[in-house]
Amino acid sequence: MGKGEETRDRIVAFGLNRAAVEGLDAITLGATAARLQMSKSGLFAHFGSKDALQVAIIERAIERFRAKVVEPALGLAGARAQLDSLLSSFMQWMDGDEEIPGCPFVLALQDFRDRPGEVRDALTRSELAWRALLVEKVSAAQREGGIVRKAAATQIVFELLGVIFSYQVAKAILDDGQAPRRADEAFQAILDRA
Repeated sequence: MGKGEETRDRIVAFGLNRAAVEGLDAITLGATAARLQMSKSGLFAHFGSKDALQVAIIERAIERFRAKVVEPALGLAGARAQLDSLLSSFMQWMDGDEEIPGCPFVLALQDFRDRPGEVRDALTRSELAWRALLVEKVSAAQREGGIVRKAAATQIVFELLGVIFSYQVAKAILDDGQAPRRADEAFQAILDRA
């Protein structure tokens, strides 16, 4: 990796970390340059616009999400095991870690919900791909007998994602230590009911 690629990588990694805390909309060329002790023109040379920087951050978040949530699950045998892993890993993703201290997608979806453009388009594609993967795994688990519930896979996924967002509020805002257990029970209730 050349010096320019290293610098670009450092900028995107920093932006992703901050986007998970402050929201993607808070990531600007000027603020990012100042925090990284770079010139704004130097940062501009790597991205050309605030939107390009934000899209690069979304793309990095997608890569990290795939590595942390999706790929480990897809290595498991059986659609139900894969689905259970996806849900469990998604909750851990929402909790964050040192590299990404929260879910940058949740904040970004709020920031850009009413703002058309390339950033919102990238977020929309990402969310649609995630939901499509979950629908695919629910459908496969239904075919394999891992889920006996006959509801449409899209409805089941909608309910599962509702649990995830309830979990996030309970854990992050209400400091509910029982949130992981409650979420797991809700997942099982949604998936195992006849």
